[in-house]
Amino acid sequence: MKPAAPLRVLLLGGGSGGHVLPGLAVAEALGEAATCVAACSDRPVDAAILGDWGIPFEPLPARAPSPRPRAALAFAAGWRASVRRGRRLLKDHRIEVVLATGGFVCPPVAAENPNRTFVTP
Repeated sequence: MKPAAPLRVLLLGGGSGGHVLPGLAVAEALGEAATCVAACSDRPVDAAILGDWGIPFEPLPARAPSPRPRAALAFAAGWRASVRRGRRLLKDHRIEVVLATGGFVCPPVAAENPNRTFVTP
């Protein structure tokens, strides 16, 4: 019998270690049963954490919503770019399951990809 192919998982979360580290704990627990890739914020803390773990990742330019005009424009631009990058990640890596652990990078990917299996802790 042929062994099952590893589950393809997108670890989605970022902005602080509190959003990134739970996904890494799940990736570690899954071990060889899954191939994981991460999408995080473009904050340096996320890159530092994910780089140390050796998980391939892509930073998303998502921004937190704000009533301030300039920040609202940055939010809208970041949303659009994050949707595009999220779709590309899902397609290119043939993602089967998305683990969304929180942070402002999650909504653009989750809202624009309703046909995926999303899991939140």
